This record gives sequence, structure tokens and C-alpha cells, in this order.
Amino acid sequence: MNRENERKGVAKEYVDIKEFNTDIKKVISGEPTGMYDRYDYKELVGQEEKIAKMIGVPDTAIFNSGMSAIHTAIEAEGLKPGDVVLCSTDLYETTKEYVSGLEKQGVVIKYFDPSNIKKLKNKSHEFKPRLIVVETVSNSREMKVADLSAYAGLVKDVNKEYEAKRTIEKLLNNYLNFNKLTKEMSESFKQEFLQAFIQYKKDKKDSAFHEIRQKIINETGIDQKEATALIVRAVKYVHSQQRDKLSLIVDNTLPSPILINPIDEVGDKTDEMTVVESGTKHYQGGKNRITLGVAYSKDLEKIKKIKDLRTKTGTYLQAVSGEELPQDIPALMPENLKKHARNALELAKTLEKEGFIVHHPNLKSHKQSELANKIAPDGAVTLFYVDLPSSISDRDDFVDRVKKMGGDAIGIGSSFGHEKTWLSNFALGDRTIRIAVGMESPEDFSNVLDAFKKAIKLL
Repeated sequence: MNRENERKGVAKEYVDIKEFNTDIKKVISGEPTGMYDRYDYKELVGQEEKIAKMIGVPDTAIFNSGMSAIHTAIEAEGLKPGDVVLCSTDLYETTKEYVSGLEKQGVVIKYFDPSNIKKLKNKSHEFKPRLIVVETVSNSREMKVADLSAYAGLVKDVNKEYEAKRTIEKLLNNYLNFNKLTKEMSESFKQEFLQAFIQYKKDKKDSAFHEIRQKIINETGIDQKEATALIVRAVKYVHSQQRDKLSLIVDNTLPSPILINPIDEVGDKTDEMTVVESGTKHYQGGKNRITLGVAYSKDLEKIKKIKDLRTKTGTYLQAVSGEELPQDIPALMPENLKKHARNALELAKTLEKEGFIVHHPNLKSHKQSELANKIAPDGAVTLFYVDLPSSISDRDDFVDRVKKMGGDAIGIGSSFGHEKTWLSNFALGDRTIRIAVGMESPEDFSNVLDAFKKAIKLL
């Protein structure tokens, strides 16, 4: 290679490196690059944009499973030892196990009843939480409903209190003003103490306090040991009382944003909310071919942080799986979910008339029916739970009979979001059944209703 060609080769190499560095900067900032699939790829970005528009948020993050979505959303909160998480008692068991596991990192977990906002407020006042984790509608027998508007109001009020009273500066100033040795010291000293504290928090080195300790000794006359003890007490006090902003993570898998959109429910009360969903259920037009997770928020910075973590863990939806997704999700989901919800409510009312104890949030018999009908009057869920009446002695025999009467129109299994209705008795009590209702047409769904009625008459 002659010198001219060598020069051109180096120049081309230099341009490539510049482009590479530009792409890296985009990755760090959360911008799409097309550089590697784990950062993003055209089809993934396209789906995320479509879903974001459907929900009404600036961006979404698609994952290879619902669990990876919620794990990442929690990790993105940057919880530290001493932080308190208020966790719903009625949470998907695998999620609850993950949250409970945070205790090994020094995070404090406290549980609450998601249907009792008054007690949640009391716990927030008592424990000064950093994060609340809840499901919009609990996928459990009682199907408790979270009043997200009230939750958002709580988050807003708590964060106002944190900002007013629990910043590092205000807590340290309070401590120094109430300590008999330091309360008379100058404002400049207090500012120097604050800067030393911030430096200590950053690098965890005691040397950050050397000059402050000497000033305390010089101005108060106490010895080095006493001055060190005073600083230690100040640090402990601030660490125990200081709080970062309270965040809310909502698992909206059961209703999806079509039946209940948490973004709409919360409105302008707070942006400190991330919503996660298992897209395996309702985003695939009833096919459920792949596992899928979705996370979204009004706060674009939250989603950027979540996407950055997704890049590091490789939990993005791979291109080969992305090909299984419908290309017109925003067009399909509204119609499909309304069919699911309509059918579920109709079957729930039918079984209640037949003497079943039916746990469906929109029924008048449900403790939170007023809330459910306010936020989702056409049906808040696509599945519900029933307890068999005393006239039916054998649960499994009843399930078999319904299946026999319905034939191919009814499935047996523990998932939901299918085209047809599925029954499940997995991990439930001896007399409880979960019914995941399909999105059948009115004509086809009449056959499902008939299957239940015939099974009941035969027992």
C-alpha cells in the first residue's frame, strides 16, 4: 500500500471510530441507534412507538418477559440499604418473592392491603417509604382494586413532605441547630459541614470531615474523640431520616391499558410512576406465542434508565420473537379487550345467579364495585374467580363436565388472554376455580354460557 492509500485507510478508520463513538453516546442517553439488537432494532423501536402512542406516553420499553420488565423497573429505582418498600399483599407471587429478596440488600419490606388506602397512608407516615409496588387489579381470589388516583395523591403529598423536610441540607441543618455544641456556630460552618457530608456520601472516605472536625474542636473546646462522635451522630441521623423521592410501580397486567389506563387514572398528580405488564397475555391477539413484557411511564428519564439496564442484562425482546407480534397491536387490542371484558362480566353475572360466589370487581357483591365501575364501567378484567355452591361437591368433576359440554370451545390451563375461555384450578382452594374468559363473538360465547348451564344442571 502506498502512502496515499495508507492515508485514506487511516482516514476511513478514523471516521468509523467517530461514528462508533457517536452511537455509544446515543446508547448512554437512551436514543435509538440500530447498532446492536440489544440496544434496539428498527422493528422493536417501531413497536415501542406504536404502543407508546396507544397508551399516551413518550416511550415504552419492550422486554422478553413480564418478569424481566418488573425486575428492571424495580432495579431502576436504585434502592439502597435502609430504603423502605411498601409491597401489596395481593401481588403476583413471583414478584412478591423478588421484592422480599431485596431484604438481603438491606432494603426494608412492609406489606399492605391494596384496597385500604387509609391504612396505606398510615404506613407511609410511619415508615417513610421509597417505593410502593401494587397491582391495578390483583390476580388473586378477592381481586382487590387499587385506587390509583388516591395512590398518586399520596405519592404527591409524601414527596412534598420529603422535599420540605427530608433533604440532606434540611436534616443536617436541623441537627446542627438543635445540638447544643453546634447551634451557635456560623452559617458558613454549616455550609462547609454540608459540603463535607456530600463529599463523604460520594466517596465514603472519613477524610471528608477532617477540616470540619478540627473547626469543631477549635470553636467548642471538645477533644478529637468527642468531635468525631458528634460527626458520626450527625451522619447517622441524616442517613436514617433522609429520603429520596417516593416512586410507584404498578403491575397492570390484568386489565391492560385498554380496560384501565394507569396514566389516565393518575393524571397530573405525579410522574413518579412506572407501569409494567406481562404482554404475553393481551398484546398478541390471543395467540400467546411468546413471552413479552412492557414498561412505560410519563417520565422519559425513567424509561431511559430502564432501557439502559435492559441493554446491560440483555432482556430486550429478540428480533426473532418480535416477528411473532401482531404489527397492528394498537388496532387489535381495544376491540379484543372489550370482547374479553364484556364476556367475563356476562359469565360472572350468569354464575352468580346460579348460586356461585363470584369474585369479579364490577359485580355489586364485590366490596370495591363502586370504584371498579367508576374507572372501568364496561368491565375491569378479563378473568375472575368463583367458589362453587354447596350443590356441587366435586370441583374437578365440575371442571371436567364444563369442558365436556363445551368441547373445543373451552380450554383447560392456568394462563389467560386466549381467544377462547379457559378454566383453571391450579394452586387454588378445593372449591375455587379461575375462569379466564375469551374474546368470542356473541354467537360463539352463547355456546360457552350453555356449556356452564348444562354442566350445572347435570350435577
